[in-house]
Amino acid sequence: MRTTSHHLHDKIVEIRRSILRELTSETRTQILGIQLGSLVVSGPGAMMVQLSLYADALRMMHDAIVADGKISPEELQDCAPLIRGLASAFAKVRPSYAPYAALETRQIPQFLEKYCNDRGTFGYLNPSTKWAESVEIFTDSNDEIRM
Repeated sequence: MRTTSHHLHDKIVEIRRSILRELTSETRTQILGIQLGSLVVSGPGAMMVQLSLYADALRMMHDAIVADGKISPEELQDCAPLIRGLASAFAKVRPSYAPYAALETRQIPQFLEKYCNDRGTFGYLNPSTKWAESVEIFTDSNDEIRM
């Protein structure tokens, strides 16, 4: 998980830079979509890009961590740096996440539980601010992956 956490952080930074190079007030709706674009009050929406990426990263981290039905001490340690950063970002824009602004490792399960049940903006259960769409992966008769 540690390698995944660091790799995911690096990818988020790389994707964010690529998107921000193209993001302007004119391209905002095309890049963010109508629902996310409508949440931008002014400017091109750089913060919306960041929060969208963070929300999707948090969704992936949550699903990976709880996939086996438990959170091991090793998983907590490995994911802590990335989840701390995500929790801090959420706390800046979502008052209900304020208690997690300076997330401690022991608070990660509670933070993930809150996130998992969150229907608010960028919450796990809110499809309208979910940037990445779920991708169904199937295998064909030759056992090749197709989407």
